[in-house]
Amino acid sequence: MLKEKLPDTTLTRPVYPVLAGAVAAADMNIGQTRTDEQYEKIFEQITIVS
Repeated sequence: MLKEKLPDTTLTRPVYPVLAGAVAAADMNIGQTRTDEQYEKIFEQITIVS
């Protein structure tokens, strides 16, 4: 349905879970800076329990 309304749109699957974005946003909110490697390590440890 999205392709019908926006034919030039490309959909991709996210690399990290949604929670990873929350971690990055929280860091930005408090002025925390981390290296890409630190974020990679954090994101690898995030698991979603259902």
